[in-house]
Amino acid sequence: KGDGQDTILIRNSGESVFVIATVRISNHAPVFEPLNDLTLRVGESRELNVGATDPETNAVSLSAAVLPQFADFTDHEDGSGLLRFNPGANDVGTHRATLVAVDDGEPNLGASRTILITVFPAADLAIQKGASPDIVRPGSNVVYTLSVTNNGPSVADGVVVTDTLPSGVTFVSASTGCKATGGVVTC
Repeated sequence: KGDGQDTILIRNSGESVFVIATVRISNHAPVFEPLNDLTLRVGESRELNVGATDPETNAVSLSAAVLPQFADFTDHEDGSGLLRFNPGANDVGTHRATLVAVDDGEPNLGASRTILITVFPAADLAIQKGASPDIVRPGSNVVYTLSVTNNGPSVADGVVVTDTLPSGVTFVSASTGCKATGGVVTC
C-alpha cells in the first residue's frame, strides 16, 4: 500500500529466519484537481477546465471514459483538458462524466474522477399586455389582456402571472382562475 518496512518469516527444514524487507514504491497515481458536480439548464453551454498532476512529475494523459451525448472532451496533452457541455431539451435528468488520468511512469498508473451533471428544463416565457379601448373615460371599463408565450425549449409548468393595476383603476372582474388582492391580479 505504500513505502515502508515489513518482516518476512522464512522457514526451511524446520528452521525459521526473520528477514526485514524494505519496500519503496517508485510511482504513484496521478491526482485530479478539484472538480465539482455540475448543474445546467437546457440550452446552457458550459466549459470546465480539468487537470491532473503526477506526484513524481511524470507526464499525464487525460481521456473521457464516460460522457453524456451532449458533452465532449479535449486532452491538451499536458495534464490538462477541457470538458464542454451543451444540453438539449431531451437531456433533462442526471448524467455521469468519468475522466481518466494515466501517467507514463513505471508502471503506468491511473486515476479516475466521476462527476454528476444535472440538467434542468428551461422555458423562455414572453408576456404581452394590451388594453381595450385605448382611450377610457372616467367611470368606464377597460379590459386588460395578458398573453403568455413559451418559446421553449422546455415545457413551463406552474407558471403564475401577476399584474399590478395602475393607480386610480378599480378591479371589476377577471378570467376564471384569476383573483385580485390589493390592486394586484394573479392568474
